[in-house]
Amino acid sequence: MSKEIKIKLPSINEQRMEIFKKGIDEAISALRENATAAPYPKAKAVDYSTLDERYFLTVEQGWVAPPHTLVNAWFEQFKSTFPEYGSDSSLAALLGNHSNGASRRIREYRNGEKPIPFGIWRKFLVLTGRAPQEIIPVFGVFDTEGNDICSE
Repeated sequence: MSKEIKIKLPSINEQRMEIFKKGIDEAISALRENATAAPYPKAKAVDYSTLDERYFLTVEQGWVAPPHTLVNAWFEQFKSTFPEYGSDSSLAALLGNHSNGASRRIREYRNGEKPIPFGIWRKFLVLTGRAPQEIIPVFGVFDTEGNDICSE
C-alpha cells in the first residue's frame, strides 16, 4: 500500500512576486539604513561657495561635469576616510568599473584628462550622501502568465 504525499507549492508567478516583494522590502530597509549614515566634515581642499549646483543634477535637469579639481578632492577625501577604498582600483570597483584599466580611468578623471561620466559621478554622489538615490517606478510586472500573481 503506497502512501502519496502531496505538497502544494505556489505557482511560479506567485513565487516570482514574493521574491519581487522581498527585494522591495530589502531596498526599503537599505534606504532607511542609509539615512543613518555617519556624518563627515567638508573637504578642506574644496571652496564650497564656488560649487555649481549643476554638478548635483541629473542629465535631464541639466547636469554638467564637475571640474577635475573637485573630483580629485572628493575622491581623495573618500579614499582617506575609508582605507578599504584607498586605491584608485578599489574606488573604481566600488563605482562599477571592473575593467583592466579601471584605476587609470579614475586617474584620468582626477587629473582632468577626461571628464567624469555622469553615471560614475552620480553613483559617487549617492555613496557620499551628496545626492539622493533615484527610485525608478515599476510600471508593471511583465512576463507573467494569468492572474495568479495577485492572489492573497
